Amino acid sequence: MTIRDPSPLLLTTREVSKILRLSVRTLNKMRLEHRGPDYLRLGPAKNARVRYKLADVVRWADDRIVPVAPFTPHEPMNSAKSWTMFDAADKR
Repeated sequence: MTIRDPSPLLLTTREVSKILRLSVRTLNKMRLEHRGPDYLRLGPAKNARVRYKLADVVRWADDRIVPVAPFTPHEPMNSAKSWTMFDAADKR
């Protein structure tokens, strides 16, 4: 059997924790608080096994990217203003 598209693979909580570099405990807590990636519950409700689709984990992580503002250098200080500040301090 050959798997061509890895996105339908189902991952365990431990595997997802390694991918996201979160502890299993943190991932479990996030799942209980409905803050983590989408997941599947497989089997009877009492003993259901939790699994994650790789695509859902990647999408969840991508949704949390924080854009960084482009770097804008500060305006150079006017040399006349800088001397004025020092002159005013010397006159006190």
